[in-house]
Amino acid sequence: MLSHQRWIGLLILAALALSACQPIVALPDVATVTAEVEQIFTEYGDSLAAGDAERWIQLWVEDGVQLPPGAPPNVGRDAIFASISANMAQGTYEGMDIHVDEVLV
Repeated sequence: MLSHQRWIGLLILAALALSACQPIVALPDVATVTAEVEQIFTEYGDSLAAGDAERWIQLWVEDGVQLPPGAPPNVGRDAIFASISANMAQGTYEGMDIHVDEVLV
């Protein structure tokens, strides 16, 4: 029969062996992610400034949720598109400037 210390040793060895089986996942580069986020925000502002709702809505996922100030949420791409199309019909979006202060990866 194994002693108490040997059981603990075997459990530790087994835990180490199992932890070595986990895949190593490389973290994305912060500069690359920041550049991608900035590119999305640039497209967001540019498509609004151009009054191009079709182009703008392509930035949204199918089940996205938009939270416009002072209004109920728009749930889903179709509702978001209807809302932005109505807003674009009433006026233009000019001078929109979105800044990325920090990206956490």
